[in-house]
Amino acid sequence: MTSYGGAGGGAGGGAGGGAGGGAGGGAGGGAGGTGSDVGLYGAETFLKSHAGSPPSPLLSSALILSQDATVSYWDGESTLTPTEHSASLMAYLKEVRMPTQALILDCHVRNLIGVEWSIAETIADDGNGDDEEAAAEDDFDGNCESIVSPVIKMTVRKPKDSASGQADILTVATVTKPDPDYFEKDLHWLRNYSDLRSDRLAEIYHQTGDIISFFGALGFLDNGRRKYTLLLLEAVRSVAVHVETLAKFIGRQKRPIDYAMEVQPMIQTPDHSSFPSGHALEAFAIATVLHRLSDTGSAVDGIRDNARPFLLAHRISTNRTVAGVHFPVDSLAGAFLGLHLGELIHSIATGTNIQLGELGKPTTPVDEEKTEDFLLSSFLTHLGSPVDGGTQSDELVAWFWDKARQEW
Repeated sequence: MTSYGGAGGGAGGGAGGGAGGGAGGGAGGGAGGTGSDVGLYGAETFLKSHAGSPPSPLLSSALILSQDATVSYWDGESTLTPTEHSASLMAYLKEVRMPTQALILDCHVRNLIGVEWSIAETIADDGNGDDEEAAAEDDFDGNCESIVSPVIKMTVRKPKDSASGQADILTVATVTKPDPDYFEKDLHWLRNYSDLRSDRLAEIYHQTGDIISFFGALGFLDNGRRKYTLLLLEAVRSVAVHVETLAKFIGRQKRPIDYAMEVQPMIQTPDHSSFPSGHALEAFAIATVLHRLSDTGSAVDGIRDNARPFLLAHRISTNRTVAGVHFPVDSLAGAFLGLHLGELIHSIATGTNIQLGELGKPTTPVDEEKTEDFLLSSFLTHLGSPVDGGTQSDELVAWFWDKARQEW
């Protein structure tokens, strides 16, 4: 979670904390703590702190004594008449603090966006010497012996039909996992990229847990004048984690370290699936939303014009190959899902057409042929021409989007 140190905070935090907490945090943060973490749930003063200081057993004890002294006897009857919350959900949203707003947005969008799959299975020879593939929809039972390539589908839940009361599911983006041999052929890129490890050490190490700060270097992001932009981007990252976690569970691909002892990654290899890349998915989702907020063009336009958010997203993705924990094809798949996730959030926020996409299974090279590196130029080719998936609007997402858009 990103941390912005306070004015008096030092690198290791002060004994009493700085005005917004030191980079390493003080024992209790700053006295007011108003400038500390600005992640998804914020860390504004009143989320955990009291009106004038952080929580502590000493303060709690003092509050108990204060109540005993000032209340004396109370029979439990109401002495105030509270004003009821508005019947409007959107009016209520304005009454809660930003960390709660962020949590509502995060949970709401996760409820709209899901991940499904089909399994491409090899079936018996048809008599012509060729194996055929058949898709078995949603029947994964853990038996992987006959599986060739899982097909990962990112979906959005459409509003309920007024007549049937049922909600349709629209498949927004599909990604097909390459054949097993493809990853072995892709390994040579890790050898090539490993020469960059010393140059990119600082980036790679910090990006293991924080990529938002790098986007914050492109355009001023803080919990002041662009607080809703930062809130929205953190929510996008959180939803991206939701998508990537399910996609990785379906993809279940071994890491580069499993193919050669010579890989020797410079950071610890994660224990979850290599395919698709979560960093690429998060980075391209964030880049797409940031580009849409600060510009008027589509993500495809932004990539074609070398817009800074996409150059950064590509570098973050490639750094994972440099580090030795991802294949380039992992990044391609993650970027594809991430871009469509970002565009989907933009579409349901603005009521514009949802763009559909399909990333097919790459052909495994033969003999001395090489697999494809992950480059923005070739990524454009894979994106192809957008396919219209119709419109869908969402009042809650639109409210946050409009707030963020006004900050640019």
